[in-house]
Amino acid sequence: MADDDIQTTHSTRNRLGDCEVCARAPAKYTCPECEVKSCSLPCVKIHKSELECDGVRSRVKFRRLHKLSNLDILSDYRLLEETNRAVDSAKKTNVKLLNMNGKYFHNRKKAQSMITGARKKEVGLKLLPPNFTDHKNNSTYFNHKNNEFLWKIKLKFLQAEDFEVVEHRVPDGLILGDLVAKYFDPAKFDDSKLKGKLAPYHNREIHRVEILLPAEGVPGKKFFLMNPKETIADNLKYKNIIEHPTFHVILDENLPNYNIVHIVTKTKNLLELNDEDGDDEEEMC
Repeated sequence: MADDDIQTTHSTRNRLGDCEVCARAPAKYTCPECEVKSCSLPCVKIHKSELECDGVRSRVKFRRLHKLSNLDILSDYRLLEETNRAVDSAKKTNVKLLNMNGKYFHNRKKAQSMITGARKKEVGLKLLPPNFTDHKNNSTYFNHKNNEFLWKIKLKFLQAEDFEVVEHRVPDGLILGDLVAKYFDPAKFDDSKLKGKLAPYHNREIHRVEILLPAEGVPGKKFFLMNPKETIADNLKYKNIIEHPTFHVILDENLPNYNIVHIVTKTKNLLELNDEDGDDEEEMC
């Protein structure tokens, strides 16, 4: 076997000829790209440096038909497959980009419509950037034809371990107390978990709870006191809202624990605020 290997090696060397780099030894390797014959790794590196060759076979290099091997045919077939995949991927990417751009312009138009509608109703609506989760999940809609907001509203029951309920497409003409009061009657809910969470509010009359709205843009943790007998639109007038209203529902005996602010006059900045309890009073919540 050893003699056969030696004969094969000599045969290969004779077939390749001498090294075309150093011309001192029989060639052992053929460069797949430029087909230069070399005898060793140093010679391979020299030929790559001098000829600026990367040693990678060109997949589109012309070959005469009588020189095509099975390996060449297989390589061409794989190249065609990769080309088809690249074309399909590009088509899908273009469709995706078109959809994203269309969605972006649609959302921007919707956002401008909401801000304009809020300004008409004297509400300072602030919208977050499009990539923010709160903005993506905001289902609020302004109907220009009816001059009506259909709000996404979050209710936080602070004496129920800050339990939250989200209402979608709530018309701003709805009385605020009617929106909140339904959560005081346990008979209206089949969900036992919901009943348990809202137990502190069960069978409360609307006049025995207070509804607060965070005073956005006001230093410190302060709130506006809402009127449950008025509409949502009236309660939001001259207030700053980020994305959608979040009302905090508390038991009336807990009201002294919250700093309440009142609107004095409407200004070009929408709000001019006055601290009911004075600036020096310590915030309790």
